[in-house]
Amino acid sequence: MSSTSPIPRSPASTRAALRGLVLAFGVSSIGFGAISPFLVIWGHRDAGLAGTAAGLLFVAQAAGELSGGLAGGILADRLGARSILLVSTVGMALAYGSLAVVGAPGLAIAVIYLAGLFEAAYHPTALALVGDLTPVAERSHAYGLMRMASNLGTILGPLAGAAVVAGAPVADVFYVCGGLLAASGVTVFVTLPRRDLRVSLGEEAEEIRAAVPGIKAIARDRRLLLLVIGGALMTITLAWWESDGLVIVQTQRAFSAGGFSLMLALGAAITVIFQIPVTRITRTRPVAALLAAGAVLQALGLAMLALAGSGLTAVIVAVVLLAVAEMIYSPNVSALVSEIAPRGRGATYQAAISTTFDIGNAAGPASGLALSASLGARLMWLIALPLGLGAGVAGARAARERVTAGSAVASAPDIG
Repeated sequence: MSSTSPIPRSPASTRAALRGLVLAFGVSSIGFGAISPFLVIWGHRDAGLAGTAAGLLFVAQAAGELSGGLAGGILADRLGARSILLVSTVGMALAYGSLAVVGAPGLAIAVIYLAGLFEAAYHPTALALVGDLTPVAERSHAYGLMRMASNLGTILGPLAGAAVVAGAPVADVFYVCGGLLAASGVTVFVTLPRRDLRVSLGEEAEEIRAAVPGIKAIARDRRLLLLVIGGALMTITLAWWESDGLVIVQTQRAFSAGGFSLMLALGAAITVIFQIPVTRITRTRPVAALLAAGAVLQALGLAMLALAGSGLTAVIVAVVLLAVAEMIYSPNVSALVSEIAPRGRGATYQAAISTTFDIGNAAGPASGLALSASLGARLMWLIALPLGLGAGVAGARAARERVTAGSAVASAPDIG
């Protein structure tokens, strides 16, 4: 639990703060979704990045997130999560919004890098706050709400961006993104009160001394290291579908860009509709089993794409399996990280897990294209099976070590 996290003292204010976080997360996700389909187009038309040079925008964004993620988590733990959330949302709003008037390649890359720095602090801080606001038994449900809000943004964001582009210059989507991110910050400001829960240094001195900041936490906490390894395997292989899927599946069957976008929207819609029922069904199951099941289901979904050439049914089944895997794995890994984090290191630990997404964005697309080119699409998809099994084993071992280690879990307020 963060040492300076704004924890409301009454159940009503706790519920309001949690609802505010979910709303802010969803609004920001719509903003991110609005610009993602048009970033390359804007790079070509307005930022002077011709051809493959537009890919540098994604590299710069990932670099910003990788270099700022752990630092943002440490700052949130030391300065207070509410303050870091407000600074990061304002920073993102200004950075992404300013891209509407940027026309120089170097400046565009620099601004995207800066936006990545602020974004790196935003997500782990928000996830750490969810852990602070909910008791252990309710965390998987709360993280499921956050995942549902994120996927709703995945659906509505591109639609909002397309509506803007239909009647205005492409660059105007950045105004929309900036406005939505600013609205997310206002939501945080209104719903998270200035009320800090501060750790007593006298009572918690031993626990605080045992907490290791930054990247050292990954190296010294075996549980966190296992979760980072498992998460990296999950995100790298999932990027083979989400980033490379259109190109790779086209080598197996006729597949249009519209069809691929529909499959991505289908997966997001399944998560939005079924996330909460799935969380309620699985909430009493052992976390180790859930993490293993989520990883295996994702691996099976990716392996099913080896049959994409035989018909669209295989692709649809794969998308359903990937969505179910996400609904099981993601909320439970976030809840587990919140539980194993020492007092005062919640955001640092969530930031460490967030780096797995940056690893996936950096290594996933390149490795997928390279493997499909050298081994063929079918064999590439099948390689996801052993990698998914490895991710499941890593997650399950981390969950079991949490139990055997007898780590103390800070109590959270009852949200009713």
